[in-house]
Amino acid sequence: FTSIAQFRHPQEVGGANWMLSLVVTMMSLPVAIKICENRGGDEKVLVLAWQCFWIFVPSTLFSFAIFFCTINKKYLGTFSSLQTGKDFNQDRFKNGVDDAT
Repeated sequence: FTSIAQFRHPQEVGGANWMLSLVVTMMSLPVAIKICENRGGDEKVLVLAWQCFWIFVPSTLFSFAIFFCTINKKYLGTFSSLQTGKDFNQDRFKNGVDDAT
């Protein structure tokens, strides 16, 4: 997972599924670190892993906050929609006013 909103493929999943995968990906890092701690992982590796977590997750969340504040407001709904790109295109085809729209 890249956490790059522009790489979200519109034909695969709806925005809600994409956002869920973002959250699961971010929360998997501390879970993996805790599992490593419980199995007696190397202390230097664990310290580095926690540092990476405390740098990358907040910076990613901050960049998403900036992104959502600056995005064209008509596209905000696509990040909570379950509609896939295929469904969107079918809906647009069936409910279009003319050939241009």
